[in-house]
Amino acid sequence: MDRLRVLIVEDNSLIAFELSKNIASMGHHVVDTVSTAYGAETVVEQQAVDMVILDINLKGDRDGISVAKFLDGKQIPFIFLTSYYDEATLDRVKETHFAAFIAKPYTELDLRLNIELARRRNQPVMEGHNTKFYTYTDNKMTKKIYYQDVLFIKSEDNYSIFHTKEKKEIIVRIPLKNLADELGDKRFFKIHRSYIINVDKIQSFSNNTVVIEGLQVPISSSHRKEFKEFINDLWS
Repeated sequence: MDRLRVLIVEDNSLIAFELSKNIASMGHHVVDTVSTAYGAETVVEQQAVDMVILDINLKGDRDGISVAKFLDGKQIPFIFLTSYYDEATLDRVKETHFAAFIAKPYTELDLRLNIELARRRNQPVMEGHNTKFYTYTDNKMTKKIYYQDVLFIKSEDNYSIFHTKEKKEIIVRIPLKNLADELGDKRFFKIHRSYIINVDKIQSFSNNTVVIEGLQVPISSSHRKEFKEFINDLWS
């Protein structure tokens, strides 16, 4: 696993200390811990930062969402770690391109998994399959669906619907259970009898759902253990 240079933006000194200790134990380097929006932007301008752990409630007159918009402009991935998840705050959060969202109180496992998912999600393309695609026939024309563009695939009777990052839905005449065998790519994982997800696109997950581009995809109880083992094996 690549060593990340992580900036912690947190106004609670005890939480910041615990985060720093946990992140260091994962093998990453904490470049700094700051408690204000200005402090975060100053560090980013002066040092190399690969990822930011970002609280929403900060000291000073600007909050973490203003920092998030700054980080979007710098194309630096960030993870919201906050106890603020009321509807108004979540509406503002949706205006940013967060890599993951963790609610406080968090566990070390929550942090570890979401950092890794955010890291993988922000890699342009996973090594070894940058040109792979699925071919299908539409009106007698053979077309491609590039794997890197797929968010998840949903079953619809004898059809499979590819949901892509362009918000397009591409309907292919093949049952999902048969499609799973045809894809043959390790980034795809079946988490429900009706859903296959692209694990590179995961923003966050719980016991029951995976969040991809703000959309919730259910995890069935029969696939839950296998999914968690898969995620752990993927980056261990």
